[in-house]
Amino acid sequence: MNEANSLKPAETQALNIPVVMPSTSFSLTWKDAQKEPPKEGGRYWCIVREINDLGISYFQWNCAYNPNDTPRWTSNALRHDVIWWTELAPMPF
Repeated sequence: MNEANSLKPAETQALNIPVVMPSTSFSLTWKDAQKEPPKEGGRYWCIVREINDLGISYFQWNCAYNPNDTPRWTSNALRHDVIWWTELAPMPF
């Protein structure tokens, strides 16, 4: 990733959290949610930033993206900023 040098240490750590995937040749390609949003609506694996009175936290979450809605990123538990996203791994069946 060419932007890795400009990332905060906590953001870099969030991008490197292991993701359990089916045994396939699929690899994660993280994309900046602001600069390169998905071209189509659907489900995506996301790095989410939460800012509260305890500070800033980063975590991974399954999110929905709909380019025609506001907000565009949604989830039942998502009330935070999506900062990175990637495709979900295909199911092995």
